[in-house]
Amino acid sequence: MLQIGAFSVLSKIGIRTLRYYANFGLLVPAFVDSATNYRYYTEAQLVQANRIESLRAMGMSLSQIKQLLCEYDNADKIKAFLVDEIHKKENEMLKIKSQTGLLQSALEYFEKESYHYHCNITVKKFKAQPVISLRSKIDAYSQESLLWKNLFDFVATNKLSFPSTSLNIAIYHDKEYRDKEIDVEVQKEISTVVKGSEAVRCFMRPAVLAATVTLQGELSFYSELNSVIAHWVSHNGYELDGPMFNIYHIAPDANADNQSPITEVCFPIRTKENG
Repeated sequence: MLQIGAFSVLSKIGIRTLRYYANFGLLVPAFVDSATNYRYYTEAQLVQANRIESLRAMGMSLSQIKQLLCEYDNADKIKAFLVDEIHKKENEMLKIKSQTGLLQSALEYFEKESYHYHCNITVKKFKAQPVISLRSKIDAYSQESLLWKNLFDFVATNKLSFPSTSLNIAIYHDKEYRDKEIDVEVQKEISTVVKGSEAVRCFMRPAVLAATVTLQGELSFYSELNSVIAHWVSHNGYELDGPMFNIYHIAPDANADNQSPITEVCFPIRTKENG
């Protein structure tokens, strides 16, 4: 038999680690001298120690290793476990690759004035939700507030209810910048679909995946932000998939208590198709 020191040298496993394995029930000494408390291992346990270190090198946890050692003679179970671990590792690699791409994109913008926008970009999926909607062409972006007034008049007249997390959304349908006849749609999430009017529609808005940036203060940066988003989208395996929209968490004209506006600027996206 081998004292723990000799076993440590031959197995290339530190003494502290061997004690930890023993306490975990993974590699228990074959004999412990009650008088000296010395721990002894058999030469055959070197095989098990080698298995443990080999499985650890594959990234397996001690709990997984303990389970595998109990089933080591069952080839089918071991094979199934290894295949499952390979799939998990492949998924982890894809996730790390995606995270690395995000880091590289952010790094490219770090020395530019717009880097703080880039570092705040996140991808969100907005679920399908009933909304009331008012869409019209306005002569200036400042007139968007008139659309909101008309929409909320409809809410008050019809005594509509909406979720506590209801979003106020403005969608900009123009495919290019316009300084007049701006095609804007305002939406308010409600609890259930109701009958609309000639001007106000009510429908189930479909789910949407979007790259978003949440910012505080007045929005005077659209041209710069559009450039940042376009770069981010093309470098992270996505493509734009519809008109941009704003979510007003604190609306620009709702500052009776002097709160600074908080707007989430959203760009619908989809995964880029190969080829």
